[in-house]
Amino acid sequence: MDLRELLSKRLKKEELDLLRASYDMVGDIAIIEIPFELEKVEKVIGEAVLELNNHIKVVAKKLGSHEGGYRLQPLKVIAGEERLVTEYKESGVRFNLDLNETYFSIRLSNERLRISKLIKPGEKVLVVGAGAGPFPLVFAKNSEVGEVVGVEINPKACEQFSENIKLNKVSNVSVVCADFKDFKSDEKFDRVVMPLPENSFDFLEKVLGFVKTGGIVHFYGFYHEDEFSKVGDFISEKCRAAEFLDFVKCGQKKPRIWRICQDFGVLG
Repeated sequence: MDLRELLSKRLKKEELDLLRASYDMVGDIAIIEIPFELEKVEKVIGEAVLELNNHIKVVAKKLGSHEGGYRLQPLKVIAGEERLVTEYKESGVRFNLDLNETYFSIRLSNERLRISKLIKPGEKVLVVGAGAGPFPLVFAKNSEVGEVVGVEINPKACEQFSENIKLNKVSNVSVVCADFKDFKSDEKFDRVVMPLPENSFDFLEKVLGFVKTGGIVHFYGFYHEDEFSKVGDFISEKCRAAEFLDFVKCGQKKPRIWRICQDFGVLG
C-alpha cells in the first residue's frame, strides 16, 4: 500500500489530487512537501507516513527552500518524535546529523559513490562546502584516496563533521572550518569537488588555483535544460584550458531545472 492509497478514505478527492506522495528519508526522519492547501490535514498525512513505514520515527515538512549562507532547509515536525537529529547510513559510512543545523542532501548519494569510483589511489582531494562530511567520508570508505580536506563555513556543521570523522575511525580526512574565500593552502589537489550548486561559479576561479595541472574538478550548478549547452562556456570563462568529461544530471529542482555536475580536467 502506498501513501495515496492509505489516505484515500481519510482525505477528500480534491485533497488527494494535491498530495505529494513521495518523500525523502534521512535516517529515521521522513521529509515531505505539504502544499499550503493541505496544511489543515498535514498531521493526518504525517501519521499516515508513520503508519506505512515502521522505521520512520519522525515526519517533517519543508517550510521553504534552502536559505542563508549555510544553505539550511527550514523544517517543521508534523508527526512522531519532536526532533530533527538522526543517524544515517550511506555506502558504509555512519553519520550523526542535526538537520536543523547543517545542509544535507540524500539525493546526492549516487554522486558521492560515482566520484568515489573515479578517485585514483593516493589522490589528494578537496571538497568545497563539505557540510557534515558526506562527500569526504564516503570517499574515505569507498576509494583508496590518500587525503581528503573538507572546507565548511558553518561551525555547527564542522562540529558534526569532526564527530563523524571519529565515528567512522578514518585518519585521512580533515575539516577546515572557514569561509572558502579565506581558505589558504600551500598544496595542490588532484581533484576538487564543488557541491555548491547555488554559487559554485563564484568560487571557480579560486578553486582553479588549488588544482594540479591534469587534475579534475567536479562542478555543480542549477541550470535550466535550455542552458545545458552553455555550462561549458561558463567554465571556459574561468578555465580556458579545460577538457570536458562527464556531464551528469543529479536531480530536478523545479520543472526543467536540474542540479548538474560537469566534470572537467584542468590542462594548464
